[in-house]
Amino acid sequence: MVPVAPGMVVEPLDGRPTLPTTNGQRRMHPIETLPVECLVIGGGPAGLSAALELGKAGVRTLVVDDKHRLGGKLVLQTHKFFGSIDACHAGTRGIDIATRLEDQLKSYENIRVWLNSTALAVFSDRKVGILRGGHYVVVQPDVLLVATGAREKSLVFKGNTLPGVYGAGAFQTLVNRDLVRASERLFIVGGGNVGLIAGYHGLQAGIQVVGLCEALPDCGGYKVHKDKLVRMGVPIYTSHTVVSADGKEEVESVTIAALDKAWKTIPGTEKTFACDTVLVAVGLDPVDEFLHKAREFGLPVYASGDAEEIAEASAAMFTGRIRGLEIARALGRDVGEVPPSGTAPPRC
Repeated sequence: MVPVAPGMVVEPLDGRPTLPTTNGQRRMHPIETLPVECLVIGGGPAGLSAALELGKAGVRTLVVDDKHRLGGKLVLQTHKFFGSIDACHAGTRGIDIATRLEDQLKSYENIRVWLNSTALAVFSDRKVGILRGGHYVVVQPDVLLVATGAREKSLVFKGNTLPGVYGAGAFQTLVNRDLVRASERLFIVGGGNVGLIAGYHGLQAGIQVVGLCEALPDCGGYKVHKDKLVRMGVPIYTSHTVVSADGKEEVESVTIAALDKAWKTIPGTEKTFACDTVLVAVGLDPVDEFLHKAREFGLPVYASGDAEEIAEASAAMFTGRIRGLEIARALGRDVGEVPPSGTAPPRC
């Protein structure tokens, strides 16, 4: 992703790009190898929380993230967290929590941060290849922490390739980060926390949310998020699924239908809603490829946040802190008692 800047010309790609000529000469650049005690892949809530504990313990740490700022999904969350003020910043918006964690990280000289940097691979010699600003670097960590978050699942249905069918992450990026009012009439597929909160974000942006469907008998997200949508007049259809997104050149409407106990649509129960956007929020999968490769090649590795188990930002912060303490202790630092890995964080 490249943030849009004033004066930038954005055009569609017409055909194949023209590759630069090399004049028959192959230019070779020396590859820099950087040793670190701990490499953290991912600068979201889990990676930042872990890095803070590593910073306190004096562990030489490198945090890499492929975005232009730290915070991960926190920078897309404009709602206020709830629960414990001390434990998970209750009463503070996610985007402000990201700024707070980033500012805290700057106070540790033993923590380096590389933004706009993409981890490419974990190799058999226990090194990690990173592309940083067009320059390839090999990092040799004593310990790797994978805090890469999750990727969205999708659904196969008629019309799911029409312009106007979004994943929740893309929608929240446009609305909350880039302040683009990306829709006039929005329909949501999925009643977990992501779908419910995205719907509330849409309402805050002046977007009409015409409905939400959830395949299960009840929404899986927190009741407080569901109740906000209900109070604001959003109809919620449980035991329903999307049948099709309809339109010629882009989404013009969406059709849903009720599900029977065998998860089959029930003929005659179809409902159609006029909309220009269908937001698909049907769950997440861990981004854990680096974790498996590191284990395969014998590189000491830990995982935190959604890369370990799909949960929420407050849980990611807790697991990040725990993994940071575990790594510091594994590297010989005295960090006192570390909570057991199976400790469940309080609901925040």
